[in-house]
Amino acid sequence: MNIKTGAALLATAAGALTLSGCMLPAITDESTGSPRDVVESMEPEAESEPTPEPERVAAKDLQVNLTVTDKQCFGSAGCNVTVEPELAFTDPAAGSGTYSVTYEITGDESGPIVQTMQVTDGSYEYFPVTMSTESGDVKVSAEVTSVRY
Repeated sequence: MNIKTGAALLATAAGALTLSGCMLPAITDESTGSPRDVVESMEPEAESEPTPEPERVAAKDLQVNLTVTDKQCFGSAGCNVTVEPELAFTDPAAGSGTYSVTYEITGDESGPIVQTMQVTDGSYEYFPVTMSTESGDVKVSAEVTSVRY
């Protein structure tokens, strides 16, 4: 089809619409009065439900258990102890989301040791902790002190 034929078809179609009484009203922008483009879907809009926010994890929902992986004692001089922290979820919902868990390890002769681990959907990375205890009878333990998002 050449340009003259296309223009003639377009003029014929426009004339046919006008002669048949089918006029399309111009849609204008109410604020400026100028024509605007409007594209409307024939399908009704689907109502979308808001995405529920994951439950926030609190320190009470987590527990850090320590496993002694190495222990060397020197009589009355005390012991060098290496522990690995293991995170336990006391609330099943605590296993989802991304957050930081700070915990305090007690039993070191110099005082508490504070560590933080990142948790992502139940997976976490820990770092073993080596400490010195006053004797082989000292029990090392850990307590979750805070959770940050």
